[in-house]
Amino acid sequence: MSPRPEPTRVPEDVLLYGALCEALLDYTLSLILGADGISGQIIETHFVSRAPRDKKVKVLRVLLRQYCPDVADAPPYDTLDAELGKLFDYRDGIAHSQPDPGDRYNRLRRRHGRNERFNVTEEELAAELDRGMRCHSALTFIPDYVKRP
Repeated sequence: MSPRPEPTRVPEDVLLYGALCEALLDYTLSLILGADGISGQIIETHFVSRAPRDKKVKVLRVLLRQYCPDVADAPPYDTLDAELGKLFDYRDGIAHSQPDPGDRYNRLRRRHGRNERFNVTEEELAAELDRGMRCHSALTFIPDYVKRP
């Protein structure tokens, strides 16, 4: 039996990490801001999930500095807000574009009544997937660090 070939990475793969990180960001903020599970769920449903992503990232930075400043100033948390911003921007570029017929790495994005072309390199894609994994990992551990009064 021959080994299965390694699946090829495609630009749409980065959509997974963008979505996972945004959901985990919402959950983490609601967990920190809520007094218990019920209040956290209400906060997430009615406030956090409706807030713009850039505002949520800023609130996370403020909460980390307030509740765990030693962690907020240490890697990977010291650059997490910038890394999330880059991940979300890249994800949006891929999500709001389509492959040029026949080539997933040459993309078309409709802007201002015109098709704009842009290319995605395999190196860029690998870097963004690594960024997504790092951000997801960092967000996963924030609830362990935050100690509320």
